[in-house]
Amino acid sequence: MANNKLTTKTTDKSVAAKKKSFLQKSVATFVKQGNYNQRVAEKAYELYLQRGAAHGNDLNDWFEAEKIVASENP
Repeated sequence: MANNKLTTKTTDKSVAAKKKSFLQKSVATFVKQGNYNQRVAEKAYELYLQRGAAHGNDLNDWFEAEKIVASENP
């Protein structure tokens, strides 16, 4: 009976550690993605300004900005 309790405590700690690790990785990925999106948005705005702030090419600016940012951080 005592052996069974020890196994349960060890398993609970292991599960808690795995949950914590998963959460930390998830948060890091979320933050990284947020930073990426921010850089793309800034680059797209820069492209928009370079075109003379003419409306109508926002999607093309975004796609071009994604290419540029992705090439900066392979």
